[in-house]
Order: sequence, then structure tokens, then C-alpha cells
Amino acid sequence: MNEDPHAVEGKVVLITGASRGIGLAIAGQLAHKGAIVIDASIDSEDSIYPIPGPGHIFHKKTNIADPSEVMHLFAWIDRFFPALDILINNAGVFVFKPLAQISFDEWQHLMKVNLDGAFLCINAALQRMLTVQKGHIINMGSIAGQTPLPGNGAYGVSKAALKMLTQIINEEYAAQGIKASILTLGAVDTQLWELAHLPKPPETLERIRLQNVATMVLHLIEQNKESRLEEIVLLPNYRYTK
Repeated sequence: MNEDPHAVEGKVVLITGASRGIGLAIAGQLAHKGAIVIDASIDSEDSIYPIPGPGHIFHKKTNIADPSEVMHLFAWIDRFFPALDILINNAGVFVFKPLAQISFDEWQHLMKVNLDGAFLCINAALQRMLTVQKGHIINMGSIAGQTPLPGNGAYGVSKAALKMLTQIINEEYAAQGIKASILTLGAVDTQLWELAHLPKPPETLERIRLQNVATMVLHLIEQNKESRLEEIVLLPNYRYTK
């Protein structure tokens, strides 16, 4: 790996859903490397008064599925921060049921957060990045968006659409200095199983460590400084071992 130890130093990074799990791990890793990190989560408590500086994580309580709240979030960023260098769309919700058992309300809620929320943030970020002709958008994908998995229909559809959004950003805005990447993940060791009220997977089922995910996001940022790394697929080893 050709790593740049200063790739994120002083950069303003917005991460959705960084109050716990994958997002929190990414926020911690980037702040440790000197980034100015903004966590936008529905269950975060607002930072009282941001004083931008390297290595800090600021919090803005935001429902990214609500257009007015996203507009308010970006106005807040414009007020307190010099620019937005990187957007990481990490926030997501889960419905693990066969399609025939999913209600329309469940379907709509999942799509509003996973897809509409990502679009709203991408749309607002692009407007700002295009004015300076640079920026990097990272979408957190899932192997469920590439492989049909039983019980993952709604979630998989949202992640498949997110991959297409990533590709469209690159097609439409590469010439304007905008880069987009997607990090496609297999099973990650998070609280998802409890939060989604799923039976906890057996201890023998290997899962990706949170720190590995955070390190891979940092790698995406490092590589996109001088080149264009559009997708990484990070999977546990269990698919290839007996």
C-alpha cells in the first residue's frame, strides 16, 4: 500500500451515522489522523459551539431522511467549517425479512434512510464540492447489494442502488474533480444483530473487525489523493474456508 500519513490531516469529513458501530470506528480513525470530523446521527447530541481543529469530532443531531434537517445540517457546516472535503454515507437501517413479510411502511422507512438520506447528503455535498472542483464521496455498501441473500431483499435493493449512485457520481463529475468510492462489506462485528432483533450468529462465524473497516476507509481516501479507487470489497474469510 502506498500510504500518505497526512492524507486526511486538516480535512473536513462528514460521516452520517457515526454515533456507534462502523461510523464511530471510522470517525475515531480519521480524527486520530488529524481530520476534522462531523458526525450527523439521529441519536447524537449537538456540539454546543464548534471550534474547528484537527483531531476533533463534532456532533450534529440529524435525521438524514428529512430534507429540511439535511438542509439545516449543511447550513451549519457552511457556518462553522471552511469547506467539506469528504462525505461518508454510513447511516443505515435494516429489515431482515422475506419480501412477502415486509410491510410497505417498513420498506419506505428503510429506503428513506438508506437511499433517500444518502441522496440528500450527496446532492448537498456535490453543490459545495463543485464550487471548489474537488471532493470525495464514500458510500458504505454491502455484499447484500451484489448477491441476492434470503431475508435481505429490501436492504440489498437499497445497497445495490447506492452502488449505482456511486458510479453515476463518477460518470457525471469526474471531470470536475469529484471522486466517489464504495466500500462493499460482508458481515461486520457490530451490534446489528441485537439492534435488528436477529438471533446472534454463531461464534464460529467470522466477522470483519470494526478497525479493519475504518482502516480500509482511510486507505480509500489515501489512494484517491493521486489516483481513483472506486470500489473495495472487504469480506470475512469464512466464505473460503471449511
